[in-house]
Amino acid sequence: MRLKTCYRTLAKRLHPDHSDWEESIREKRWHEIQDAYQNGDYEGLLRVEAICDMDETGLSVDLGLARLRDLAAYHQSHLLPLRNALSAAKQDIAFGFSKKGPTARIKDVVTSELREKCFDLNEMLEYLVDSVRGIRSHVDAQIREVAIQSERAKRRTEKRQARRAKPVKKRKDASNSSGQASNSANDPRMSFFLVMLE
Repeated sequence: MRLKTCYRTLAKRLHPDHSDWEESIREKRWHEIQDAYQNGDYEGLLRVEAICDMDETGLSVDLGLARLRDLAAYHQSHLLPLRNALSAAKQDIAFGFSKKGPTARIKDVVTSELREKCFDLNEMLEYLVDSVRGIRSHVDAQIREVAIQSERAKRRTEKRQARRAKPVKKRKDASNSSGQASNSANDPRMSFFLVMLE
């Protein structure tokens, strides 16, 4: 019951119509009371209420000892994740690099990472070279095929032109032979045969 009453009181205080705080602060406090209410954390709601009191009136003796304890607990709860993050950061090899400089461990880690990247890049380069060779051989084969087809088409065209040219020569020969025949009719030696045929 106390949890619900405290939650409703804080929800009213944090409502945009009843609060003059900045939106970012109001949203932060809103999320904090939502988390505390969903987890059933009455003390968490009291800590947020103490923070809201401090945001409105400032840090003073008027808050009372209980509120100051709630503020201290609130800030300690927010310090714990920061301490954990800091201890995790200290485990990283780059922590304190500006003071220590490159240690043997950092050199080893960086060297191994660079070797792995170099190996990956060499594999990629080999793959690309093989791909380019395959594409080039395919293009060369297509160029050869086109050249062969072009040569065949050229030969066909030449053969057609040669065939067309030959009948013309025969016609000339035929016209010459008919001309010779008409000339032979005028020939006096052939007159004998012509008379006999009549």
